[in-house]
Amino acid sequence: MLIISRAPGESLVIGRSQLVVRRLEPSLRLDLMEHGLVKEVAFSRKEVAAQPTVQLQDALVFVQRIQRGRVVLGIDAPREVRVLKGEWSAGAAG
Repeated sequence: MLIISRAPGESLVIGRSQLVVRRLEPSLRLDLMEHGLVKEVAFSRKEVAAQPTVQLQDALVFVQRIQRGRVVLGIDAPREVRVLKGEWSAGAAG
């Protein structure tokens, strides 16, 4: 499992999906982009404490905690699934 933190406005590209952190307060809001569609996923502070999961097309993302203005995520994906920070994905070749 890969553990990574993201601040609001930052994203991850996980396989064929993109996960964007929109906000941390008053509730955690993530935007999931798959198949050309955007789905909003939101969790209250209480739900974050229970470490919820988000199912992506190629991986499972665990919301670990919110710490120092960032959300800490655990990503469980097969080795062949690419996981990139959003700022690195634009220059990545297939």
